[in-house]
Amino acid sequence: MPFTNNRPTRQQLEEMSKEALIEWVLSHQGKADHLTDIIFETAHMGLAVCDAGGYFIRMNAAFCQTIGYTTAQLAGEHFSSLFPPQREKLAKRMYEHLVATGKYSLAEHKLRHRRGDILDVMVSASRYKDEDGTVYEIVAVTDITEKRQALEKLAKNRKT
Repeated sequence: MPFTNNRPTRQQLEEMSKEALIEWVLSHQGKADHLTDIIFETAHMGLAVCDAGGYFIRMNAAFCQTIGYTTAQLAGEHFSSLFPPQREKLAKRMYEHLVATGKYSLAEHKLRHRRGDILDVMVSASRYKDEDGTVYEIVAVTDITEKRQALEKLAKNRKT
């Protein structure tokens, strides 16, 4: 069946047999996987994938740039190692809660850059369970340090 732009229309999808639809989806799976990899690697937001134990297994360039580490330096490290020492235990408990409940999390946190300075970041975390039941945590990080500093300066100027 010929498709426009190599994609079936809604009507063509509805008219396809189940077998033909499955065949079409599988024939495009490799392209979809490749596109997912491209999106992950080129996203401007820092993205990382951790296993159920909280250990990094994949991170994109933006994530590494934000915190100052390379992928080789982070691979196999526990995510809580990026938190200031006084917050590591809290970070582990939050992670365990996310893995156990699957409840989405969006919150501001402080992370330690490789240089040693503390970053204000917005962290979004969610649980993903694959078809085998393996649990992963998807973490997105945005550096909001400059924004936080600007807001603090503005508030200080308003007081004076």
